[in-house]
Amino acid sequence: MLFSVPKEWSSTPLKCAVLSILTIWVIILTFFSLNNNIQIVFTHSFYIPIIVAAYWFDKRGILYTFVLSAVYLALVYLFSPSDAVVLVAAVWRVTVFIGISCVIALLALTIREQREVITRSEARFRGIWDSIQAGIILVDPKTHQILAANPEAR
Repeated sequence: MLFSVPKEWSSTPLKCAVLSILTIWVIILTFFSLNNNIQIVFTHSFYIPIIVAAYWFDKRGILYTFVLSAVYLALVYLFSPSDAVVLVAAVWRVTVFIGISCVIALLALTIREQREVITRSEARFRGIWDSIQAGIILVDPKTHQILAANPEAR
């Protein structure tokens, strides 16, 4: 992999802190936008914490999306209680939020499962490579340099 995140950056407390900051930012933006009668553009900012939560936390990320969607609906109702068009549009947005969260969580789960399969396969290959009694040398066909050799070939 060309880019990898340091292990200390991928801890759950740090992820929770990042998600909390994103959530607070989205709620403040929502409050400000609805207070200024802006109904559409700001809702796209919800995708950031929803996607992050679904990717990092799978099923709990979907639960997070339900909670964040409920907060969004409550704020919309607070600022536009009698506007049925705005309320219906908000319900549709919440449906999209939840759908996106489910898709991202499913994809994240699939990625994790595939990584586990690759890790097991690599460990199995490494075990065979290291314990086989025949010497094996892996050579680059263009440069003719030895790329790898098992213990028996050394």
